[in-house]
Amino acid sequence: MFAKRIIQFSIRGVLVLTLVSAAVASHYRPREIAADITPIRFNKKAQTATFLITNTAHNDLWLYGYSSDSPFYSVEGLVGGRWQGLGLGWCGTGAGLHVLEKGESTKFGVSWYDPNTTAIRVSVTFYEQAEDYENSRSIQSKVLQLGTNSVAGGNLAG
Repeated sequence: MFAKRIIQFSIRGVLVLTLVSAAVASHYRPREIAADITPIRFNKKAQTATFLITNTAHNDLWLYGYSSDSPFYSVEGLVGGRWQGLGLGWCGTGAGLHVLEKGESTKFGVSWYDPNTTAIRVSVTFYEQAEDYENSRSIQSKVLQLGTNSVAGGNLAG
Protein backbone atom coordinates (compact mmCIF):
# COMPACT_ATOMS: atom_id res chain seq x y z
CA MET A 1 0.00 0.00 0.00
CA PHE A 2 2.81 2.40 0.90
CA ALA A 3 4.73 1.50 -2.27
CA LYS A 4 1.59 2.05 -4.35
CA ARG A 5 1.14 5.58 -2.91
CA ILE A 6 4.77 6.46 -3.60
CA ILE A 7 4.40 5.29 -7.20
CA GLN A 8 1.17 7.29 -7.64
CA PHE A 9 2.81 10.36 -6.08
CA SER A 10 5.86 9.96 -8.32
CA ILE A 11 3.75 9.65 -11.47
CA ARG A 12 1.74 12.77 -10.53
CA GLY A 13 4.97 14.63 -9.79
CA VAL A 14 6.44 13.69 -13.15
CA LEU A 15 3.26 14.77 -14.95
CA VAL A 16 3.16 18.12 -13.14
CA LEU A 17 6.87 18.68 -13.77
CA THR A 18 6.40 17.85 -17.46
CA LEU A 19 3.51 20.30 -17.80
CA VAL A 20 5.40 23.08 -16.01
CA SER A 21 8.52 22.45 -18.11
CA ALA A 22 6.51 22.58 -21.33
CA ALA A 23 4.89 25.87 -20.31
CA VAL A 24 8.24 27.42 -19.39
CA ALA A 25 9.93 26.15 -22.56
CA SER A 26 7.22 27.57 -24.80
CA HIS A 27 7.58 30.96 -23.12
CA TYR A 28 11.38 31.04 -23.54
CA ARG A 29 11.72 29.60 -27.03
CA PRO A 30 14.28 31.38 -29.24
CA ARG A 31 12.95 34.24 -31.30
CA GLU A 32 13.00 34.11 -35.06
CA ILE A 33 15.72 36.10 -36.81
CA ALA A 34 14.59 36.75 -40.38
CA ALA A 35 15.00 39.76 -42.64
CA ASP A 36 15.12 40.59 -46.31
CA ILE A 37 17.89 42.84 -47.65
CA THR A 38 17.22 44.07 -51.19
CA PRO A 39 19.13 46.57 -53.32
CA ILE A 40 16.82 49.32 -54.59
CA ARG A 41 19.18 51.63 -56.52
CA PHE A 42 22.82 52.11 -57.35
CA ASN A 43 25.27 54.45 -59.05
CA LYS A 44 28.12 52.44 -60.55
CA LYS A 45 30.20 55.52 -61.36
CA ALA A 46 29.95 56.84 -57.79
CA GLN A 47 30.23 53.25 -56.44
CA THR A 48 27.26 53.65 -54.11
CA ALA A 49 24.04 51.71 -53.63
CA THR A 50 20.95 51.87 -51.45
CA PHE A 51 19.51 48.75 -49.84
CA LEU A 52 16.16 48.16 -48.16
CA ILE A 53 16.02 46.01 -45.01
CA THR A 54 12.65 44.54 -44.07
CA ASN A 55 12.13 42.69 -40.80
CA THR A 56 10.23 39.57 -41.90
CA ALA A 57 10.39 37.93 -38.45
CA HIS A 58 7.35 37.63 -36.19
CA ASN A 59 9.11 39.76 -33.57
CA ASP A 60 11.32 42.83 -33.27
CA LEU A 61 14.99 42.52 -34.22
CA TRP A 62 18.00 44.62 -33.28
CA LEU A 63 20.93 45.64 -35.43
CA TYR A 64 24.18 47.30 -34.48
CA GLY A 65 25.28 50.63 -35.93
CA TYR A 66 24.76 54.36 -35.64
CA SER A 67 20.99 54.09 -36.25
CA SER A 68 18.56 51.64 -37.84
CA ASP A 69 19.20 53.36 -41.19
CA SER A 70 22.98 53.31 -40.69
CA PRO A 71 23.78 49.73 -39.61
CA PHE A 72 27.23 48.21 -39.57
CA TYR A 73 27.46 45.99 -42.64
CA SER A 74 29.99 44.09 -44.67
CA VAL A 75 30.12 44.47 -48.44
CA GLU A 76 31.59 41.98 -50.90
CA GLY A 77 32.23 42.58 -54.57
CA LEU A 78 32.59 40.26 -57.52
CA VAL A 79 35.95 41.21 -59.03
CA GLY A 80 37.53 39.06 -61.72
CA GLY A 81 35.04 36.27 -61.07
CA ARG A 82 35.83 36.04 -57.31
CA TRP A 83 34.00 37.47 -54.31
CA GLN A 84 36.19 39.67 -52.11
CA GLY A 85 35.66 41.98 -49.19
CA LEU A 86 35.29 45.63 -50.16
CA GLY A 87 34.34 46.88 -46.75
CA LEU A 88 35.07 50.02 -44.88
CA GLY A 89 35.75 50.35 -41.20
CA TRP A 90 33.82 52.24 -38.57
CA CYS A 91 35.22 54.02 -35.55
CA GLY A 92 32.26 52.85 -33.45
CA THR A 93 31.80 56.09 -31.52
CA GLY A 94 28.09 56.51 -30.88
CA ALA A 95 27.19 53.06 -32.20
CA GLY A 96 24.76 50.77 -30.43
CA LEU A 97 21.84 48.41 -30.88
CA HIS A 98 18.78 49.79 -32.68
CA VAL A 99 15.38 48.14 -32.97
CA LEU A 100 13.78 47.23 -36.28
CA GLU A 101 10.20 46.41 -35.37
CA LYS A 102 8.44 43.44 -36.95
CA GLY A 103 7.27 44.32 -40.44
CA GLU A 104 9.27 47.56 -40.43
CA SER A 105 11.61 48.54 -43.28
CA THR A 106 14.54 50.94 -43.43
CA LYS A 107 16.96 52.05 -46.14
CA PHE A 108 20.73 52.34 -45.84
CA GLY A 109 23.54 53.31 -48.18
CA VAL A 110 26.74 51.44 -48.97
CA SER A 111 29.95 52.38 -50.78
CA TRP A 112 32.76 50.37 -52.31
CA TYR A 113 36.06 51.34 -53.87
CA ASP A 114 36.96 49.02 -56.73
CA PRO A 115 36.03 50.11 -60.26
CA ASN A 116 36.36 46.51 -61.50
CA THR A 117 33.45 45.33 -59.34
CA THR A 118 30.70 43.70 -61.44
CA ALA A 119 28.32 42.75 -58.60
CA ILE A 120 27.96 43.42 -54.88
CA ARG A 121 26.21 41.88 -51.90
CA VAL A 122 26.01 43.07 -48.30
CA SER A 123 25.52 41.34 -44.96
CA VAL A 124 23.99 42.75 -41.79
CA THR A 125 24.00 41.03 -38.41
CA PHE A 126 20.72 40.96 -36.50
CA TYR A 127 20.21 40.21 -32.80
CA GLU A 128 17.09 38.63 -31.32
CA GLN A 129 17.14 40.82 -28.21
CA ALA A 130 18.72 44.08 -27.12
CA GLU A 131 22.01 43.56 -25.28
CA ASP A 132 22.08 39.87 -26.27
CA TYR A 133 25.14 39.54 -28.46
CA GLU A 134 25.14 35.72 -28.38
CA ASN A 135 21.91 35.08 -30.30
CA SER A 136 22.54 36.65 -33.66
CA ARG A 137 22.39 35.87 -37.34
CA SER A 138 24.13 37.51 -40.26
CA ILE A 139 21.80 37.86 -43.25
CA GLN A 140 23.08 38.42 -46.77
CA SER A 141 21.38 40.58 -49.39
CA LYS A 142 20.35 39.59 -52.84
CA VAL A 143 23.19 40.04 -55.34
CA LEU A 144 23.20 43.35 -57.19
CA GLN A 145 24.55 42.98 -60.75
CA LEU A 146 26.13 46.35 -61.50
CA GLY A 147 26.30 46.11 -65.28
CA THR A 148 22.74 44.99 -66.01
CA ASN A 149 20.40 46.98 -63.74
CA SER A 150 19.18 43.70 -62.29
CA VAL A 151 18.96 42.10 -58.91
CA ALA A 152 18.43 38.36 -58.45
CA GLY A 153 16.56 38.09 -61.73
CA GLY A 154 14.49 41.25 -61.32
CA ASN A 155 14.97 44.73 -62.71
CA LEU A 156 16.36 47.68 -60.79
CA ALA A 157 16.40 51.37 -61.63
CA GLY A 158 20.06 52.39 -61.68
